[in-house]
Amino acid sequence: MNLSILSGPWFWVALGLALLALELLGAGGFLLAIGVASLIVAMITFFVPMGWVVEFAVFGVLSVICTFVYWRYLKPNSTESEDPLLNNRVARLVGSRAVLIAPVVAGQGRVQIHDALWTVECDEPLPQGALVEITGYHGSTLTAQPVS
Repeated sequence: MNLSILSGPWFWVALGLALLALELLGAGGFLLAIGVASLIVAMITFFVPMGWVVEFAVFGVLSVICTFVYWRYLKPNSTESEDPLLNNRVARLVGSRAVLIAPVVAGQGRVQIHDALWTVECDEPLPQGALVEITGYHGSTLTAQPVS
């Protein structure tokens, strides 16, 4: 099988443009770096003719380098958020206060915060109606301390 048809600058241009077109369909950045690597190989092969084995080796190395650079420096989700707890509903409850709607017995009670009922864990027994402050969470269980 002759693989030399899978080489040359126009092959790499076509492959690069195809990968970038697929990236536009929503690959999430995965194909962007590989498409750019293909276009770089195209530019190199315009000036320096190589065999197809060398071209694929250069493409492989450039794909790894471009992918690393993309994920390390250019990935859009790597920016700091002004509100990192935006999608963590439980973490947003830390620091809030609530009244126990069920007493803390054997270390567990219940509170209602907004429209949801939550199980709370507390180190000391507390009666129904006691005010607690949410100090943390594990899973969907809140940890609380009494407010004195």
